[in-house]
Parts: sequence; structure tokens; C-alpha cells
Amino acid sequence: MNTKFWQNIDRYWVSRMTSIHDSESREREAGLAQFGLRVLDLRQRKGLSQETLADRTGVTRSYLGEIERGKANPTLSLMLKISGALDTALSDLTSGIEAQPAFLQPAHILIADVPKGQSRLKRVLHGYELALTRDLVEAKVLLDRSDSDLIIGGVHFSEGRIFDLLRMVKADADTKGIPFICFRELPVGMLPVFIHESIEVCARALGAAAVLESEKYVNSTSPDSALRADIEQFLPREKRLSNAPKGGR
Repeated sequence: MNTKFWQNIDRYWVSRMTSIHDSESREREAGLAQFGLRVLDLRQRKGLSQETLADRTGVTRSYLGEIERGKANPTLSLMLKISGALDTALSDLTSGIEAQPAFLQPAHILIADVPKGQSRLKRVLHGYELALTRDLVEAKVLLDRSDSDLIIGGVHFSEGRIFDLLRMVKADADTKGIPFICFRELPVGMLPVFIHESIEVCARALGAAAVLESEKYVNSTSPDSALRADIEQFLPREKRLSNAPKGGR
């Protein structure tokens, strides 16, 4: 086939992908605009000023104005705070919007661990979309079926096959970019220090983003909240459910 043929093919795909991207952008903008108008309408009907609602949700008045005009892209956490401040469910502000964008959906997290670790992480990460597995083969199936934003692998997963899972994730072009956290629920003191250190070195060498241990959080005022905050650092900002800083966006 001649060069002109392949040039035409290239132009077609560039045009096609550009069209898809533009369409998604328009849908996203339309969704933001509809959400903003509903916030504005409900705020006015409740007799609240922008300043009052902004103060209740921890953002600046100008940023709230951008949200109401559909010019800002609020996080899911902020949207939940706005709906709470307006004494309504988030679904009331988003129902009927045709393009339910990613920012309305909490992150999807795959948890591969033994029952004890799963139980702790389910409690810590309530509100997120969680997929649980105790088996390496099932983990592969779950990864193929969903778009995970984060993978958490327990050190004791599938009789110690955590590194097999980590290698599998990082060897696949479709999943190697997903942050992978190694998690240990059992106290570090149950294993010799050199084994603990070896696990962290190996995990890092294989591409793990972090190694978190439950024992680190024992003396925290709120152990679950502290662990959640550390985990959420590895999630896309727009899909985090944690509270936004006071006065921030």
C-alpha cells in the first residue's frame, strides 16, 4: 500500500479521536452548567447568599460563583458538602443530567487482601467503589473488567503472593500506571525487622507507590482517618471524598 493511503488513515483517526474528545468535553461542560444552575436555584429558593453558602462549604465566594456559572470543576467531596449545606441529596442536584461525568463518581479501588485486611480497609474507605478479592486469578479478572483508580494489596494476600500480583499489574500496559499500595494490617512486631524491611525494599523495587502499615496509625487521634488520608493521596483529586481545606477549592 502506498504512503498516501496510510496518510489518509492517519488523518481519519486523528479526526475521529479529536471529535470524540470534543464531544466528551461538551458533555462535561453541559453537566457542570446544569449542576451549577441547580445549586444557584436551590440557594436562592432557600434565601441563602453566596457568602453564606461559601462559608458553610469552606470555599471562597468567588469560587462558588464559578461553580454556579458552570465554570468550575468541583471535586466530589465539595459537591457533597454543597448538597449537605443546601439540605438536599446530591442526587437531587445531579439527577437527569445526561452526561454523568467522572467527577460525580467516587474512585474505584481494588483491594486484594486476607479477610482481616479487607475488613479494615472497607471501614476506612467507606463511600468508595470497592472490589474485594483474596485470589490472584480473581484479581486479574477484576482488573480486566473494571477501570481501577487504585490497587491495594495486602502483604499476606493469597498466601504471600502479593509480589506476584504487583509484578502482574506492572507488566500489563493497561494497568501499570495504576498506583499500587502494599498494606500490612497485622502488627509489624509479629515479623522480624529484617523481613519487614525486605518487604518494603522489594515492593518499592517492583513499582509499589507506597507501603503502609496499620501499626503506624495506632497512636493517631483517629487511626482510620489518618490511614484514609494517606491512601487518598494516590487517588485522582476529582475522585477523592475527603474534605477540601477551608477556604480552598
